[in-house]
Amino acid sequence: MKIRLLLFIFLVYVVPAFSQQGLSDSLRHEWNKTTSQATKLELENLMGEAIYSAQPDSAVMIWKRVVKKADELKSKSTPAELDRVLRTKGNALNNIAFVYINRGMLDLALEYNFKSLKLRDSINDTHGIAESQNNIAYLYSTQHDTAGALDYYSKSAANYAAIKDFSGVAFTLVNRGEIYLQLNKDSLALQMFFEALQILGKDKVNHRGFSTCLMNVGKVYTRQGNFIQGKKYLDSSLTVRITNADLRGEASSYSNLGKLYQQKGIKDSAIYFGEKGFNLAVKMKSPQTVIVSSKLLYEVYSSRNDFENALKYYKTYVATRDSVSGEEQGKEMVRQKMGYEYSKKIVSDSLKFEQEKEVGNIKLERQRAFTIGGFSALAIVALLLFFVYRQRNGIAREKKRSDELLLNILPAETAEELKATGSATAKSYESVTVLFTDFKNFTQTAEAMSPVELVAIINFCYGNFDRIVSANGVEKIKTIGDAYMCAGGLPIANTTHAEDTVKAAIEMLAFVKATNEERKKENKPFFDIRIGLHTGPVVAGVVGTKKIAYDIWGDAVNIASRMESSGEAGRINISASTYELVKNKYPCEHRGKITAKNKGEIDMYFVN
Repeated sequence: MKIRLLLFIFLVYVVPAFSQQGLSDSLRHEWNKTTSQATKLELENLMGEAIYSAQPDSAVMIWKRVVKKADELKSKSTPAELDRVLRTKGNALNNIAFVYINRGMLDLALEYNFKSLKLRDSINDTHGIAESQNNIAYLYSTQHDTAGALDYYSKSAANYAAIKDFSGVAFTLVNRGEIYLQLNKDSLALQMFFEALQILGKDKVNHRGFSTCLMNVGKVYTRQGNFIQGKKYLDSSLTVRITNADLRGEASSYSNLGKLYQQKGIKDSAIYFGEKGFNLAVKMKSPQTVIVSSKLLYEVYSSRNDFENALKYYKTYVATRDSVSGEEQGKEMVRQKMGYEYSKKIVSDSLKFEQEKEVGNIKLERQRAFTIGGFSALAIVALLLFFVYRQRNGIAREKKRSDELLLNILPAETAEELKATGSATAKSYESVTVLFTDFKNFTQTAEAMSPVELVAIINFCYGNFDRIVSANGVEKIKTIGDAYMCAGGLPIANTTHAEDTVKAAIEMLAFVKATNEERKKENKPFFDIRIGLHTGPVVAGVVGTKKIAYDIWGDAVNIASRMESSGEAGRINISASTYELVKNKYPCEHRGKITAKNKGEIDMYFVN
């Protein structure tokens, strides 16, 4: 174990700049230098780990070869070498199981995990035992066997704690948290995740556990409707995974960002991130993420009445889901578990067994009599339950559609308040950054276009504006003809709204410029854009009783409009109050005092 650890430290710290191929070549160089068969075996196992992310099939072939060689070396090794050989075999079996877990081949995953656990048990490899128990627990959780999962997580945590492997303890916390997440016990889940983050945040090697934990916290906040915190943690998770080239993790992060935007009602962004996650998950053969992303895309496309795409992703979702959680795999898991547990028993009490068998036979006869006698009644009950189930499903689908429609009109917090009380209370905000855009010479340019083309280009621009503002935590307010209005710092107040809104403005301007370049090449009409921002207090709320809308009022809104109209095409014009909040992050050019309609002279700045 010490030698394997030293090799790992060498690979991580001494050769940090190597690519996966370079790392593999370095291991092969070390393999050629050594004469110890036990060391060669350890290096081969590490070669598989080095190429796993990019070449999982090749990695499995290497690990299976390691298992075969380990069996061949048993009779030829000294006692000290034999211990290392068997530990390496246990690691290789566990690695193979990990690949099968990611591919959704759960029966094979469990088979290899129990092989690994049995071997590690026989050589008292406490760390290895804890690792195998943790993986077995995860497999039970995928089959919704909560009791079995928690049992094995407890065993795993106890073994990790016994050898003071606190990173291992943290992994069991993450996994237990995921079970509570599935059970909708958010407070317990967050408790587990934050405890794990305290440990994993200090461990620079276990980036997968750290990024998974960040993602899970983001999932909890997303489910609770706290989208700012949800996005913060999901973005952090994605950054860690991109930095460490964890492609499977990236796929999962993209899919969860898609779910966040779906819940917010921003369908373009939900599709964008959902498809990124789906395509990467298919490429990396990660069925659990394929299930999540295909279900997301099916739901979003259905809500847009795009039934062709909805059907495509629905078929993928059902096929992948059924392949992962089929009944036969569940039976195979139970068989594997029972086989392992009984193989550990040395003495069997035959008398007790016969007694239990007799009792079991009596119970079975009673159960048969009950089953035959009550079959007709049960059939009637089942039929009634079926109709109730269909009715409830129909109601649930309609409720989901109405909720999605409401989220397209109102922020999530306002929508929830409206559903709960029938009204939404207006709220005052001390500091909000309001953004207005307007297309220059819109009327003249529009006259050169057909109505269909005009609506298409406006819809294309506004759809991308929606995506940009949402990605930056800014709330769309409304469109007024060719003007687009949004605001940062509401409905959930925050201290970064000015920077967030300026960043959104920069991205909007870049998008319009890129679109104009394409349209110029095609000799099509194009629109130049003016953007203006101002920061100040506003009141926000819902207006009307029919065709309700979320809106904001206050002098800050009027000044923001003046910033736009007093600006220049292709520039972002901001007020002094916004400038004071962003000057340390974005370089700005002071324009001096500019006369604004009905507002007198106002200090204005261009964001460069």
